[in-house]
Amino acid sequence: MKLQNIPFKIFAFRFNNDRKEEAYYDIIVTIESVREDQHYDIRYDYHFRNGLYEDSKTIKLYKCLMHPFYLRGGLTQYNCSDDRSNIDGVIVCKNSITTSMIELLAMPDSELQHHCGDFTTQKYRQNIMISMCYL
Repeated sequence: MKLQNIPFKIFAFRFNNDRKEEAYYDIIVTIESVREDQHYDIRYDYHFRNGLYEDSKTIKLYKCLMHPFYLRGGLTQYNCSDDRSNIDGVIVCKNSITTSMIELLAMPDSELQHHCGDFTTQKYRQNIMISMCYL
C-alpha cells in the first residue's frame, strides 16, 4: 500500500480546553519524517497566553487546566510543569492511520468540525494528541 507522505510540516492552532476564560495556548506542531522515512517525529511547542490575568497562581492554574494533556493525558494541577518531556511530542510509526490523524490535527477548525461528530474541534484535537501517545 502506497502511503501519502508528510515529509515535513509545521502548523499551529489555539487551544483552551473549551474554557470560557480569555487565556489560551498557541500550540505549534512540527512533523518530520525520520528513521529512514518509516516514522513521524511529532513535536509540540506550547505558548501560553495569559490574557488579562496577572496573578501568578491564576496563571499557573489556567496553564494546567487549559493544557491539552490535562487529566486524560496525565497532567494534573499537582504535576503541571514545563519539564515534562512526554507531552512535548511523540515518534509514531508511519501508516495510513497516523497519517490521517496528522492530517486531521492540521486542519483549520472550519474544516475539522465536519469530521468531529459530537465533539468540539478542541476535544477532537486533544483526543488525537493523546491517542498518538499510545501508538
